[in-house]
Amino acid sequence: GLFKDGPVVLTVTGRTSGQPRSTPITPFEVDGQRYVVGGLPGSDWVRNAQAHPEAVLVRGKTREPVRMVELPVEQARPLL
Repeated sequence: GLFKDGPVVLTVTGRTSGQPRSTPITPFEVDGQRYVVGGLPGSDWVRNAQAHPEAVLVRGKTREPVRMVELPVEQARPLL
């Protein structure tokens, strides 16, 4: 699968610039659903994803459009 071999590149639209912004992330899977941890509070890529949740995950030549959804703490805590 796309996420079982380590990091991928997440590309989101910059919240102010409107330009594509890319960062490496390492998603994980639980019960067939994919998740990423937002990193440091206020990280640029997290704030960009909050403003523009449509994103693309890239590994090599494979590109997958995704929609980022922020989970409430109560839902996220059991996954970590």
